[in-house]
Amino acid sequence: MATVALFASCSSDESLEAGQGVEGGQQGIENRMPIMVNLGQAISAETKGYGTIGRDSSDAAHAITNKWYAEQAFNLYMFKKDTLELAMEGNTAIFDNQLFKISADQTGDSVAAWPVDLQQRYYPQNGAYDFWAYRLDDAGTAAPQLHTTGTKADSMTVAFTIDGSQDLMIAKADTLPTIDKKYLFSAFSARRGYQPNLKFSHLLTRLHFTVQPGEDLTANPIVVDSIIVLSKADGHVVIAYAPEFKDKYVTRNAADTGDSIINRIKFDAAVAADSMILMEYPDLTDPTIATTNPEHKLVINEELATLNGPATTTPVRVGEALLVAPGETEYELIVKYKQTVPTTVNAAVPNAPKYFVDNTSKIKLTSGDAFQPGTSYKVNIKFYGAQPIQVSASLVDWVNGEDIDIDPDENWTE
Repeated sequence: MATVALFASCSSDESLEAGQGVEGGQQGIENRMPIMVNLGQAISAETKGYGTIGRDSSDAAHAITNKWYAEQAFNLYMFKKDTLELAMEGNTAIFDNQLFKISADQTGDSVAAWPVDLQQRYYPQNGAYDFWAYRLDDAGTAAPQLHTTGTKADSMTVAFTIDGSQDLMIAKADTLPTIDKKYLFSAFSARRGYQPNLKFSHLLTRLHFTVQPGEDLTANPIVVDSIIVLSKADGHVVIAYAPEFKDKYVTRNAADTGDSIINRIKFDAAVAADSMILMEYPDLTDPTIATTNPEHKLVINEELATLNGPATTTPVRVGEALLVAPGETEYELIVKYKQTVPTTVNAAVPNAPKYFVDNTSKIKLTSGDAFQPGTSYKVNIKFYGAQPIQVSASLVDWVNGEDIDIDPDENWTE
């Protein structure tokens, strides 16, 4: 789990208790508790986006090493407890869709992230507060919207369009069993060492791919050019909700071991599925990468892999991963590849690349179950060489039939 300390801690007067002071009033800065937010990574999943949040993109094995890259970002809200009413410092909201960014490439259990305005915030002396966060990478298409049921604030949503490379995540600060939750989170709890911890849940389904020969391709290798999955792309995420409306957005999972987040993301069923093309991390050994792609975003590679071995060849991991709409029982798969083959029966003409598109396959689970959010699935694709169409002609022997005699005398009439 990666922990991101967003603000440095400082000592304060232990004699101050919740309920003392005037709400919204000023107090000596030495007695104020700075707001610290710990950013926990709950599930490892991959995110033109950044790829896996927490993944070391220089590692060919795609290991999760709790590595965050500079410029990776998330947004944070601070609300009065059990409401969607912004926490205020005087007339100013403390965290109102505040953008946070990782300050530099870092690996470890504690890395630094700061609000882009670099301003330190403090808890009001009175009251407890909720912290909600979300990350859409570059998929967001509009500002967050507040929704009401009757006169009550119900939820807050934000619209998005994904392309297969963005890791959509949501988080709410954890409650802690060792302190009464009515104090979480507040100046009172902060003085006792309790600060919000954001554990992000991944909303999309992750598909990562391996490829291998289905037959011996030693003599005629196949080059895999692209892998495409058709998925819903447009929708909205419920980034926060009022407690009385929780049942609309949170259900128990199938195993009844925890809450499911499937209702926190909705896709527009009226919009046709879009093409999600498998991308790769940039080559970090390229000395120009610091200036051409300093954020280490994913790129499209014109060739994913070359298969040139026997059918027993170990599957090869290709690309990063595709992050697609969850809840589907199958996805359409399109694979584009090429193979150098004869283009004419004239042996004097050299072989040339021929391009193929296979759009007949489906990605589906053997159980028939739906693909789940925050879950990673490996998809292995086997490739077979092009088979020439050979037409031959042959004559079938005539079968002897019955002899027929024609005799005019037999048909004579007067």
